[in-house]
Amino acid sequence: MLLSITVTFVYIHLQKQALEEAIVSFDQQQVEHILDSPFIQAEAQWMELAHYYHNTASVITLYEAGLSLESEDWINIADTSSVDEFQQMIELGAPLDVEQNGRLLIEGLYGMSDDPEKWHIAHDRLPSSYWGEHPQLLQVMVAEGNANAFEDMIRRMEPEDIPYDEIVPLILRAYQPHLLTVLLEKGYTLTSQDLAYAKELNVPIK
Repeated sequence: MLLSITVTFVYIHLQKQALEEAIVSFDQQQVEHILDSPFIQAEAQWMELAHYYHNTASVITLYEAGLSLESEDWINIADTSSVDEFQQMIELGAPLDVEQNGRLLIEGLYGMSDDPEKWHIAHDRLPSSYWGEHPQLLQVMVAEGNANAFEDMIRRMEPEDIPYDEIVPLILRAYQPHLLTVLLEKGYTLTSQDLAYAKELNVPIK
């Protein structure tokens, strides 16, 4: 009996050690194999290790196995993951309405170097009320020059939730008058102040 317990203990120890090595070496097949082994239960330090080494595949596997992910870590992963990896995490239940130190998860998806499919996925899954609660995202999109995301968000927002007084001057200062089109389609009418400001900045208004 004692021998059996000792053998089991050694087996578990070796399997855990092998799993950590598999995470570090990005041997995803081995990670999944060990997690499916008898007596092995997912441990929090493995998630920390996978995130530290930017091993997103292992993060997904460990998340699926029931381990949690710190908000800041999930925000970082959402920003750097591939579209397929991002989609997998969302389908596994990873939340999109996440904020850490004043930064929303979705803010990291609007850069022009990011794949637009990720913010499309997020826009389709977030409730319409989210946009009214976070109108500052429009400013992020203008700053990033992401016209497609801006137009998509405006079309999803209720007219009364759009901060026209803040966003129109920002659009003009960013010299992106084409973004005004979607505001006009939403029912906004440029004011004399808007037109005067555009003239001051030499922004052509059609």
